[in-house]
Amino acid sequence: MILSGKRRQGKRSNQGIWFTAVLFLFLSGLLLTGGNWTSEKTTLPEGIFCGAENVEGDFFINDGIRFGGARGQDTRHPHSGTYSCQLKPDHRFGLIYETTDFIKGAKYVASVWRYTESSKGFLVVEGNEGSEFRITERVAIEEKDGFEKVQIIFNIPDNENMDTLKVYAGVDEVSGTVYFDDLNIRLLQTGNMATAFNPDKLDLTISRDDFQKMTAQKWKAVKEGVLFSTDEDRADGKMHSRNEGKEIPVKLRLKGDWMDHLQGDKWSFRIKTSGESSWNRMRTFSIQSPHTRGHLKEWMFHQLLHKEDILTPKYDFIEVSLNEKELGVYAFEEHFDKHLPESQSRREGPILKLTEDLFWLGMKRQFALKSSGGGLYKNAENSFEGSDIRPFKENKTQLSETLRKQFDQAQKLLYQFKYNQQPAHEIFDIERIASFFAIMDVLGAYHGNFWHNLRFYYNPISSRLEPIGFDGFGTEDTYLKDQIVLGYKVDTEDPGEDLTKLLFKDPVFFNSYMKHLYRISDNSYIQEFFADLEANIQVRENLLRKEYDGYDFRAEPFI
Repeated sequence: MILSGKRRQGKRSNQGIWFTAVLFLFLSGLLLTGGNWTSEKTTLPEGIFCGAENVEGDFFINDGIRFGGARGQDTRHPHSGTYSCQLKPDHRFGLIYETTDFIKGAKYVASVWRYTESSKGFLVVEGNEGSEFRITERVAIEEKDGFEKVQIIFNIPDNENMDTLKVYAGVDEVSGTVYFDDLNIRLLQTGNMATAFNPDKLDLTISRDDFQKMTAQKWKAVKEGVLFSTDEDRADGKMHSRNEGKEIPVKLRLKGDWMDHLQGDKWSFRIKTSGESSWNRMRTFSIQSPHTRGHLKEWMFHQLLHKEDILTPKYDFIEVSLNEKELGVYAFEEHFDKHLPESQSRREGPILKLTEDLFWLGMKRQFALKSSGGGLYKNAENSFEGSDIRPFKENKTQLSETLRKQFDQAQKLLYQFKYNQQPAHEIFDIERIASFFAIMDVLGAYHGNFWHNLRFYYNPISSRLEPIGFDGFGTEDTYLKDQIVLGYKVDTEDPGEDLTKLLFKDPVFFNSYMKHLYRISDNSYIQEFFADLEANIQVRENLLRKEYDGYDFRAEPFI
């Protein structure tokens, strides 16, 4: 990567000048974890361990350190030693470690072993009340001798509200009895260094018949101009992960709407692991050629979303083979389920989308009729009006009384906004959605602004919708027509075919958007962002060059 002018001061690109000029005009009338690191000492770097062996009063004791929940000490199912910690609905939490002695901004790993016959328990890392920092993990990363290892790798927020760290095992109110042992917490990284990047190699295997069916489906899509693929098209298969050293049963199908996802033999897939298995702590994810999302541009988009605390799926790069044929470098992307918000310090809550069936059916008809581009736009407008509001994981949502009630409220909010019944600040977490739109402007990630690409998470704590950023880039750059940024020359009298104009109709949103656009477009902010990413970009460039000879990510367009 060439990071042009990384240390230059007082010099801005043309894009930065335009942003400054536009922002001044508006404001005059209106108005994963880089960053700061401390050098304070902590007890955690040498590691914290609790094996549930020694008890004093209500606490487990190890090396003089106390861990709460000791009344759950039990001789059944120890992972090591003689004892484990039994948790059940009337004693839900154990192996509880709490400290104020940690490094803000540093990266840690916490893990615990769980007896597999009672695998409904979880591991939690959280801050004090008011810090909004909480991560819950239920999916195991390793199985051995009848036990599962549950692990969380986390960065401690570098903010003044975070003064206590708590790590513990727990069960739900209806989980039954669960046994935990060998809690371990240790420091991984104290400074702003490149994260460890060890891209996995996934070897996929499906039957010959299923491969032929997918081939036929591909050519049908090429003829019609659009791919239609549902869960009913999934094929049973196997997936071997080099990094995790295991073979995972999976179901997979073709994915992607346009033909860039089906070029040559390099197809895009939606993959779902079977049973309780997972890969990279995900049970459902997509893989696609990096060129379908602008190579490293989409990864960069996700990093800035993380930096701004906006929800976004896991996104990174791997290598893939199918039926022993090497397919090269792929990008993987997490699907929309409960682990997405939980891994980013949010409570479980429904994720919403606007249904896009009418949009793609209209596209199919117009390709058959060879309609003009204007017809495509009219189809987008009509299909937006006819779209429905549905949750991901719909069956699970309907079976859970809590999630069902939350979805009902979330659906009501999005309906009120779609039909202009309530202003944006009554519907959305206004700071996060304003920051999201500012990021799309600064990076030019406008592909993520199409209404059928928008996803929303209902936060049960704030009772507001939050955006989930993804799919910001395609095979070609997207541009705004006759405007510099999304907030420029918006015709609020005619909302049109998407949600964007409705947002800008609310002056509360608009003021917040201008504030974040001014902040994020500042040259020093963007330079610092790319400087923090430079080492991580370089290692990913090296992987992409194995297939895309001479590929070079250039930061100049964004600085």
